[in-house]
Amino acid sequence: MYKIFRRLLVAIFTIIIAVQCANPGSPSGGPKDELPPVMLSSTPENSSTNFNSDKITMEFDELIKFKDLKKQLVISPPMKYEPIIKPSGTAMDKVKVQILDTLAENTTYTINFGNALQDNNEGNIYNNFRYIFSTGDYIDSLSIKGKISNAFMDSFEKNTMVMLYLIDTAFNDSTIFNSIPTYVTNTIESDTFKIDNAKAGTYLMVAIEEKTRNLKFNPSQDKIAFYPEYITLPDTNKYELKLYKQNSDFSIKRPIHSGKGKVSFTFEGKPEDIKISRLLPIKSDTVMDMLYFSKYNDSASYWYSAREADSIQFLIQSEKFKVNDTVTVTLKKQKKIDASFEPTNRSGLTPNKRLKITSNSPITSFISDSISVMNLADSTIVNFNASIKDRNKLLLDFEPQYKHKYAVELLPGAITNFFGEVNDTIIFRSSVKAKTEFGEIILTIKNVATYPIILDLINEKGDKIFERIHAKEDQAFTFSNLNPGKYKLRLIYDDNGNEYWDPGHFLKKQMPEEVKYFPEVIDLKANWDVQQEWILLKE
Repeated sequence: MYKIFRRLLVAIFTIIIAVQCANPGSPSGGPKDELPPVMLSSTPENSSTNFNSDKITMEFDELIKFKDLKKQLVISPPMKYEPIIKPSGTAMDKVKVQILDTLAENTTYTINFGNALQDNNEGNIYNNFRYIFSTGDYIDSLSIKGKISNAFMDSFEKNTMVMLYLIDTAFNDSTIFNSIPTYVTNTIESDTFKIDNAKAGTYLMVAIEEKTRNLKFNPSQDKIAFYPEYITLPDTNKYELKLYKQNSDFSIKRPIHSGKGKVSFTFEGKPEDIKISRLLPIKSDTVMDMLYFSKYNDSASYWYSAREADSIQFLIQSEKFKVNDTVTVTLKKQKKIDASFEPTNRSGLTPNKRLKITSNSPITSFISDSISVMNLADSTIVNFNASIKDRNKLLLDFEPQYKHKYAVELLPGAITNFFGEVNDTIIFRSSVKAKTEFGEIILTIKNVATYPIILDLINEKGDKIFERIHAKEDQAFTFSNLNPGKYKLRLIYDDNGNEYWDPGHFLKKQMPEEVKYFPEVIDLKANWDVQQEWILLKE
């Protein structure tokens, strides 16, 4: 009997060896696992009522792990002390939650893990995994939903927190700065949001793109959006919130000695009536100085010609912001910088552009007779008008012709800068391409709600403005002599007529100026004239 058994084992072993030899190579391992983890059970059960435990355990059908849990975890209502959640390192077949906070009575809680939970081997994600429980007799079931977008750019912000604040006797305008919300959710990778399991009540709805993730609004760092009216649940409306970075409150940064004969001032907020004056005389018998502000008054430059000075004292005043400050700027030794006068747009010249000579300091004067422009096609001298623009640019105004080349010459001393320095001989050439190498966009807009408006021709990313038109009434918009490429159109309702976009402000209950984007990218080809109609939707 023993021999028969042994022979049977040998025969089986021989068959196994033969089969393996007949199928050389590594086993395939079967099809790839593409299924997310499955929760087998939880203690207490998911959607429990009368919850009174400080521990939650959820068992899965395979080893699981978390990825980016801190970014994606949202607990609503928020807990003062965030629970301890495992696994935090080594993969497990369980999720364990240790609650450290005292839970509110008769409240439904949602622990939303977002898309952080995944299996250990393939990384298959358990999308929008949530655990819900109530400390009362029932699960609150009301919800609110909507969409998040950027108030200025044609895009949306990822990982935006959307919050509801209960309007009760404790609520005031500073609540969003100092207190955590009643309910919260996270858009994660989406441009939509939904807050579930909320109670009936009246709420303020706010969205914040946070830097610190403390569920409190920090105006210096965070973007914000808010719905201008309180909402009352239940509510079936779909809301749209538009994020923006609101302007800072007015403040003055300490001025600095930023270069040869230059002091730079920078402001935050809107210093509309700011005044700057020099108080103490500079140690020199011949002092020339100049002060000018940037276009939007957010900075200023003070230029002085004295060479022997240790410091300069300034008086900064603003009646609107009740500012009356004296500041002293210590002057440092600066490296000698030679005067520079450079043509800055000689390439890409078009009939609607003008040649510019840019200086590294303010231009105080020029001699037109020392400047000449020649059309190289027929060697004729071109008439032009010269003017100073933006303090440091000399503009040569003439109408360049298609398919023509030009030679420009500035004799020594044609331009004088603030320090009395002049240019050496400057000679350069510029040319205009043939008309057939350009394209043109002719646009009409219908259903404009209000004027004035700002119309921007921008690149596809929206971070470069090719041309800006400020319109006060209906008109046709023409963008000519454009290089072939892809363009977008942006319309801004310039409510206050200041010719730039204004964001909103929470405490002032001010909404951002409305921005519209033409729904298509215009792919402009050479020698094309695009006739485009933009019909705005009536709201």
